[in-house]
Amino acid sequence: MSKVLRLRGLPFRATEEDIRSFFRSEAYNPEPFLNIVQIRIEMGADGRPSGEALAEFITEVEAERAMAFDKQMMGNRYVELRRAWRPSINPQIPVLSPAAAMPAPGGDGAEPPRKEKSRTRSRSPRRDRSRDRDRDRDRDRDR
Repeated sequence: MSKVLRLRGLPFRATEEDIRSFFRSEAYNPEPFLNIVQIRIEMGADGRPSGEALAEFITEVEAERAMAFDKQMMGNRYVELRRAWRPSINPQIPVLSPAAAMPAPGGDGAEPPRKEKSRTRSRSPRRDRSRDRDRDRDRDRDR
């Protein structure tokens, strides 16, 4: 098991101290506080907080106790907690979601080529009946 939890749904203005105080709430955790080694707030491509963070706890037991806070409110948003896929937070390695860390099909990390869509006209029976009815109406009108 990992001692790192992924937090999703954080308020975009949440700070590291806000996250620490979230885990200090006595309503969800009867013990005084959880030992958090470090917190890393993830940023989007535009440099703004993405609403996700990683929190590394001192032990796996502490991380398990922190799971009591899953789907609890922080401000006006509820925060989802999940076990992270990495064993610890290393500030030298950029944090990616597991889906973003997986290479695209083809293995080189590039986007696969897109197939051109052929645009064909729908030939549903309803449309054919409508077209036939219009043709017959026009033919009868011309007589």
